[in-house]
Amino acid sequence: MRNLVYSVKKILNHNRDGSFGTQAEREKVLKMAMEELSRSQFKIHDCTQLKGKHIRFLVENWKNKGLSAGTLKNRLSYLRWIAEKIGNPRIVERSNSSYNIDNRKYVDNYSNKAKNLSESDLELFNSEFLKLSLRLQQNFGLRREESMKFQPKFADRESKIVLKASWCKGGRIREIPIRTQSQRELLNEIHAFCKRNNAKSLIPKDRSYIQQLKSYEYYTAKLGINKNHGLRHQYAQNLYKELTGWDCPKCGGIRSRKLSESEKQVDLAARLQISQELGHNREEITAVYLGR
Repeated sequence: MRNLVYSVKKILNHNRDGSFGTQAEREKVLKMAMEELSRSQFKIHDCTQLKGKHIRFLVENWKNKGLSAGTLKNRLSYLRWIAEKIGNPRIVERSNSSYNIDNRKYVDNYSNKAKNLSESDLELFNSEFLKLSLRLQQNFGLRREESMKFQPKFADRESKIVLKASWCKGGRIREIPIRTQSQRELLNEIHAFCKRNNAKSLIPKDRSYIQQLKSYEYYTAKLGINKNHGLRHQYAQNLYKELTGWDCPKCGGIRSRKLSESEKQVDLAARLQISQELGHNREEITAVYLGR
């Protein structure tokens, strides 16, 4: 087991693609996969020996555990990554349907994960660094990692913010327009705070990202202010209404199929923009945030 896991670890150490969160999840999944193979009937000692039969074995194992289609697809993406790195991409089928994995079900017009943080919620935090990170999540729809690694001197471009690829999931740089006075005031506040504390980002200069992440997780859980991905949902829903003039289906608005042809064009343009601002590259994933 040790040799197989170690061979993957070496490749991971020399290939730091994507954000910290992506790297951490990739490492966890690939090490777990190699441990499963080591406990199986297969006698392989190095990840360069991986073949298609090993991939199918892993996928069937995971399906038998009842993992969702989304989780299976994410894990396959990491297997494709390691297959590329060992120079043998063909061991993993290009289509997920080859493994009989159902399509993700994005559409749900009834459950709404959107959330807002009130002033009283934020006042519970003793750390101004964490408080400002949460406000960035709420005001710009940023992911957790992006909000902590945010560097105001780099990001603030007067009419927009620019996020470095190394902050973002999948390593994709992106831009978000500054639309409101409250967004501008928040950015000005962050500039002043970082200057006052001699900090480059919203991570204290004497702490690493991992340490700050652990503080974020500990205090948000302790104060009952966790599951903050819902702030991105709220941001997307607010932006949709601003761009279209009507509520999204998750907020009780008209479903997409009942819109007029001209309204459908407005709906599509809004969804494409929201997808881009949230750091996704597929319009269909906006149904998670907005419904359909």
